[in-house]
Amino acid sequence: MELKITTCYCLCDDFLISKGWHDDPQCTMSTAEVMTAALTAAAFFSGSYE
Repeated sequence: MELKITTCYCLCDDFLISKGWHDDPQCTMSTAEVMTAALTAAAFFSGSYE
């Protein structure tokens, strides 16, 4: 499961880089991390974000 989550993060990060996305300097969690958390919850925990 950890390998799939890491792969998901890398894909999200590479996607955002290819689109030219830049996070706000004040954010504490990157957009790729937020996307990974949502996709992980949907894939492994039946959509439970808690």
